[in-house]
Amino acid sequence: MKSTKRRLITSPKPVPQLDVYSLNIKHWWQMLLILPAMRTGNHTSWSFVQHYRCREVEVFTRRRQAINTDGEITCQTPAHFRVVPQAIAVFVPTV
Repeated sequence: MKSTKRRLITSPKPVPQLDVYSLNIKHWWQMLLILPAMRTGNHTSWSFVQHYRCREVEVFTRRRQAINTDGEITCQTPAHFRVVPQAIAVFVPTV
């Protein structure tokens, strides 16, 4: 039996990605049920929540829908989002 060596290849820098969550709710009250789970980060276990990781996404719906981006309604469908590396500069004060 041959032994095989495996090597984990890692990137020196993490690849920036978008976390996209789609809530496919049928009734308004489902939103009330999922709110506590969203605060604790356990919302991905619900059957009507889909999670995707990507660098670019286009969102289309039959009717125009509001889009919540990081807790704020910022636009409507259709919409296009993409990662833009080094698009902003962040300054962190020394402690």
